[in-house]
Amino acid sequence: MREDLPHNADAERAILGGILLDNAAYQQASALSAGDFFLDAHGKLFAVIGGLYGKGAPVDMVTLKEDLSRRGELDAIGGARLRPSHRCLLVAPVGCWI
Repeated sequence: MREDLPHNADAERAILGGILLDNAAYQQASALSAGDFFLDAHGKLFAVIGGLYGKGAPVDMVTLKEDLSRRGELDAIGGARLRPSHRCLLVAPVGCWI
């Protein structure tokens, strides 16, 4: 993690949470890439979300966990129980954070 760089973890969680609540919000967030997220776990989640969305699959906590588990990356972001910081946090529409 690059702690010396400015970042807003709440904004990252809001984007991810917004997409989980309304998968169509990914269209607004698709201008971002996984590398745009300061927290590596958030970038990994965003990449998986993009892959699922691109396949037309539903994007929710169940499909995220399944996909991360298949890739062997679930433990890297908190294991079978994603940490509370990765759960939905929606404080504004996704477009407000991009």
